[in-house]
Amino acid sequence: MLNTQTKGWPLYLLRLAMHWQRRLGGRLDRYFGVSAQQSSVSSEIKAGITTFLAMAYILFVNPQILQTSFNGVGPQLPAQLLTATALAAGFGSILMGILARYPFALAPGLGLNAYLSYTVITAMGVVWDKALALVFVSGLVMVLITALGLRSFFVSVLPRNIEWAIASGIGCFIAFVGAKNCGLIIADANTIVAMGSFSQPSIWIAGMGILLTVAMLRVRLQGAMMLGILTCACIAIAFKLAVFNGQVFSGFDGALLRSPVWPLDLWGALNFEGLLSWQNLGIVFTLVLIDIFDTAGTLIALCQHSKWGRLKRMNHAFMADSVATSLSGLLGVGSSTSYVESAAGIADGGRTGIVAVVVGTLFLLSIFLWPLAAAIPSAATSPTLMIVGCLMMTSLRKIDWSDLLTSFPAFLAFLAMPLTFSIANGIALGLIAHVLLHLMVGKIRSVHPFLWVLTVILLLSKLASS
Repeated sequence: MLNTQTKGWPLYLLRLAMHWQRRLGGRLDRYFGVSAQQSSVSSEIKAGITTFLAMAYILFVNPQILQTSFNGVGPQLPAQLLTATALAAGFGSILMGILARYPFALAPGLGLNAYLSYTVITAMGVVWDKALALVFVSGLVMVLITALGLRSFFVSVLPRNIEWAIASGIGCFIAFVGAKNCGLIIADANTIVAMGSFSQPSIWIAGMGILLTVAMLRVRLQGAMMLGILTCACIAIAFKLAVFNGQVFSGFDGALLRSPVWPLDLWGALNFEGLLSWQNLGIVFTLVLIDIFDTAGTLIALCQHSKWGRLKRMNHAFMADSVATSLSGLLGVGSSTSYVESAAGIADGGRTGIVAVVVGTLFLLSIFLWPLAAAIPSAATSPTLMIVGCLMMTSLRKIDWSDLLTSFPAFLAFLAMPLTFSIANGIALGLIAHVLLHLMVGKIRSVHPFLWVLTVILLLSKLASS
């Protein structure tokens, strides 16, 4: 109990601290509307920690997705990518918290980065610095259409069956990548793909990771995916399994907490050569389309989860997402997007932008943990990719499968993504099939004119690239 008779500087410092605590707390309350949301600053901070733990896995998964295609970048590429991922997630989340004042966290998106790495760079042969320039441009395009209020227009004209198929198709694509990374699925000359050998330790590590992570998610354990990754990595290290690029773990080169490896080889490495080619314009369009519907779908899902209804500052959230995407391109990683894992913090009582600010701050602090990335094999992150893919399947149930006019284009979009190893191909084929099928049955008026123009552009781009 405080002795009020205490004299001297200790009491003065205590009073000064209490004064600034009340003043700062009052300003935070007024700006973020904490009291209006029947919350408290301490509850918001706690919810921010919960959200960070739920999505911190991106620090290790994202570098592993990108490092395979970023050839010739420079030394310590995984560490540079981890720092860039942390900075993109940190600044993006803080921007969302301050600008939109909602508890939605941003980070580089798995689906968007998978498209960038495996389709744009690997399959289409776009050099990584040109790919980053396209990410940056896509962010600027989204800033423009958000400022003009066109983002809601794009959401309104896209057929709902295609929208639901895009989300699930990306999930299937991500799961396929996860299965491939751990050796569960391998290439085969006769059957195209086949199951890998169960003598490989990477398959067993991934299998244990799936069982453990799903069990932890089932009992709603905070940070389940992150714990699953770390547990698998510890098992691989303890039993000296050759899953670290075919080698056993050789130990940390120094302390676990170290000064950040800044992404100097990635920062601002934007190559705009050939920007206006059909191929590059198609990539920008696909990045914009995926990000628009990914963010819109996530925000709608979070609103339904929190029972808020329509967001009053939805356009502010869209603008934060758009600016964060351009920033991600500058930093050297793929497009940022809103994360559905924000629901973990909302369920824990988070109601305001303070949650997003806390998440962003923790991501910025995590840049000192880059040595930990060396202890995380791809077999440990593969379960996360497959589980995230599973969680993205829920939108398929919204499709009316009894009506082939709408269900077949959705099915085609969903199927083409993993089978052609291209998210862009899936979107294009789904939209083209939707428009042409409506033409065949005489339902031209039920298709928005914008979709007709879009179909012509997609057909021409496919012909030009063939």
